[in-house]
Amino acid sequence: SAEDALARNCTFDPCAMAWVPSSCLYNALLQFFYLMKGTSNAVPMSPSFHTFSHPNQQLSIDEASPLAKPVQMSFVHATDEGMFVITTLEWHLTHCLYVLMKNVRSKETMIGIEPRYCHLGHLEHCSSTLLCFTKSSNTASSKHTFSQIDIYP
Repeated sequence: SAEDALARNCTFDPCAMAWVPSSCLYNALLQFFYLMKGTSNAVPMSPSFHTFSHPNQQLSIDEASPLAKPVQMSFVHATDEGMFVITTLEWHLTHCLYVLMKNVRSKETMIGIEPRYCHLGHLEHCSSTLLCFTKSSNTASSKHTFSQIDIYP
């Protein structure tokens, strides 16, 4: 329960949507996202969450975090009450970028990663979600960006 997590000195990571021990909390990465506030790249500072049973009742992050349950990595049911919330696509995309960056940076920082988020299935889900959103965007194929072309010995 959330009370158990607090008793074990865990902190709720709003980008991971998980209670984590201090060894898994990556404050510098959270700040990277939150410092974009006021820019077009800002993380939703007050994300909107809803439960499946009450889709019209908005929950703050402080109201959503106590709904957490221990993760059973063998299989997760989308209908488990209290384990899932409905949120915005913007928040979901931010979460995916956060998880991908946390995985890459963990090799340098030695900060632990929640088992669900270092799992290949979740990384594939996030990659697919980001690509699907990009392909569905009206401007994604018309905007131009740059990429360096390299040769590695």
